[in-house]
Amino acid sequence: MSEIGKMNRRVTLRTYAASTATDFGGVTRSNPVDYETWAKVVRLSQSEIMANGLKLGEAAYKVVLRYQDGMKVTQRNEILYNGKTLRVLSVINLHEANFYIEVIAVERTN
Repeated sequence: MSEIGKMNRRVTLRTYAASTATDFGGVTRSNPVDYETWAKVVRLSQSEIMANGLKLGEAAYKVVLRYQDGMKVTQRNEILYNGKTLRVLSVINLHEANFYIEVIAVERTN
């Protein structure tokens, strides 16, 4: 399973260091930490979206990143790709081998 040659898209993994509650019940995020890396990015078809239990009509992507020690990808991260902000829905350490991380993400609409 060699994904290295297919990782030809530049993405930014964004993590927010702090969140502060507002007086109106919202949350203000500040101090983003960005990490740029290469990834394989594939837009999911409608049948793949249904198979993953996502809403039809959403722009969903599968992003494969190379595993790196200390790099934590969670649902609190965002992925910036090609002018789009993707919200992370699921993270899988492929084959539990600490080599590739597969992320399912949808394009933010707000």
